[in-house]
Amino acid sequence: MFSAFAAGQTNRNPSKKLCPSGFQHWNSSCYHIESSYLKTRDDAQIMCSNLDSQLVEITSIEEGEFISSLSLAENPTTSIPYWIGLEDKNKVWHWMDGSPLTFTNWDSVENGVHDYGADCILLRPRGSGYRWEDNKCDSDYLALCEGRETDSVCSDLDLFNSSCYYVSDIEHHRDQAQDYCQKDGAHLVYIETGDENDFIFDFIMNRTAIYGFKQFFWIGLTRRLAGSAQDNFAWMSGEPLIYYSFGDLSSGSGCLQIKKYSEYNNWIDGRCQNDKGYICERKELSRHRHQKLEKRFTIKRGNSVPIPESIIADVTTASTIGCASLCTYHQECVSFAYNHMNRRCIVSNKATGTSSGGQEFYQYTSV
Repeated sequence: MFSAFAAGQTNRNPSKKLCPSGFQHWNSSCYHIESSYLKTRDDAQIMCSNLDSQLVEITSIEEGEFISSLSLAENPTTSIPYWIGLEDKNKVWHWMDGSPLTFTNWDSVENGVHDYGADCILLRPRGSGYRWEDNKCDSDYLALCEGRETDSVCSDLDLFNSSCYYVSDIEHHRDQAQDYCQKDGAHLVYIETGDENDFIFDFIMNRTAIYGFKQFFWIGLTRRLAGSAQDNFAWMSGEPLIYYSFGDLSSGSGCLQIKKYSEYNNWIDGRCQNDKGYICERKELSRHRHQKLEKRFTIKRGNSVPIPESIIADVTTASTIGCASLCTYHQECVSFAYNHMNRRCIVSNKATGTSSGGQEFYQYTSV
């Protein structure tokens, strides 16, 4: 189950639905209580996005009771509220992914509005449970995330062009790593462009921030193809090398890995029998059966950023992937711009832009 490993799981039972480490299962969802950091609503959503989830949607009395019990069990002594994924757009309440509001649990008889002039919603402790109330979106509170059970496809956070990626949280020698990838219909990653190499850097940094730091990761590049008597770098499938980012190749080994230098973009050789992390890639994706919104992005070269009147959000994110995820969760988003230098993410409802952003920006548009 490919996406189960993307969530940091090692159980290979395909009949069992799984939740990522740190999430609690209920019904068909996985829930995470972030109890140690206070965040604004948008930062809370980004944190959830980086955990392959989103701010929670509460759609029934039963789900509300489960979340209340989970929250009280996790933080029995705190009275600090949690952000949830409900917001006010044009005087209409709906969930952040565009889903309509079909169940409510307002704290006030006045439709949950305490006249703060606020568009964001908190889950606030009241007696033995939690009720909803509005609050200013830039206030700092805790986050309550909801993700889906894993199945045989990957999440939007693992996507680049037409491939799905997984970074291991365990280490194997190179051939064993390839075997594990192939069991999931994948292969050790082939990095074919500079953009993909940049994606891999962001992707590894995002995953290692959650699951722990590793310095080396096997990739699917070999110095000598099976059955060949000549050294000739190629991908293990036999595809020729059309892009490369070599570092130290002095060991003469036939197996290649990514090494963290200043970034994860140096490809070096290493002993094939050494245990390393590894990166799997799978092409021709099916879509997640729970996903409510499909988006793909293509990069537009240059320093273009969205025009001011088209900006939905202008925030700081941990990676390009986090920025793309934020765009995915906004139904009206059609493009975003990301600056790797200061990790600035600008989400827009238009594909056009202006060149005033500076040369560090890349703009991505939905296709």
